[in-house]
Amino acid sequence: MQKLFSMGLNRISLLIAIGSITIVPHGALGQSSVLRTPWGSPDLGGIWNHGTATPLERPDHHAGRERLDDNEIAELNAQQRASNGALARRAVWWERGLSDGRTSMITDPRNGKIPYTEHARALSRSRPAPHSDGPEGRNLWERCLTAGIPRLGGVYSQNIHLVQTPDYVMLLHEMIHEYRIIPLGETHNPPRGLKQWLGNSRGHWEGDTL
Repeated sequence: MQKLFSMGLNRISLLIAIGSITIVPHGALGQSSVLRTPWGSPDLGGIWNHGTATPLERPDHHAGRERLDDNEIAELNAQQRASNGALARRAVWWERGLSDGRTSMITDPRNGKIPYTEHARALSRSRPAPHSDGPEGRNLWERCLTAGIPRLGGVYSQNIHLVQTPDYVMLLHEMIHEYRIIPLGETHNPPRGLKQWLGNSRGHWEGDTL
């Protein structure tokens, strides 16, 4: 996350563009019964935490390995917990996530790497060094205006409050207290020409998957 902090939202969008958000209720995984709302949809509401020690891309030293073994997981998680306790006065705010054994968030391609196009590589190389003459030249995240949604890991402010109604799903992020209101169905269209920093979201149910 320290590395991502210096990146502008236009560069972070390369990561966000990997896929759309798909939410499956925890009770639907390996169980026949799903906790439901009064109107019959799976109940996804509550506080979710996306902290993780799993990197976005697979490190070269784990090439060819999709998972760590039990001893490696235990050692990595012990290091993460020790780091949380060693952050002095910031320890009250910082909470490094733990590993579930995966060596990368990316599972396709199988090598766990972002499949950059040559155009994307050239665009990255052409970006100017991160300096400016005033605050307007710094990226929006550094100025605490927006961190972009969704986020990918981090060391603090990792909670998401999810609220449901029959017609909307709302995600409130602890980071910068940003929120995203997602209309369900095809009946909600923004005014023509209206552009928002975080885009215009749409959602729909496919069975019990949002």
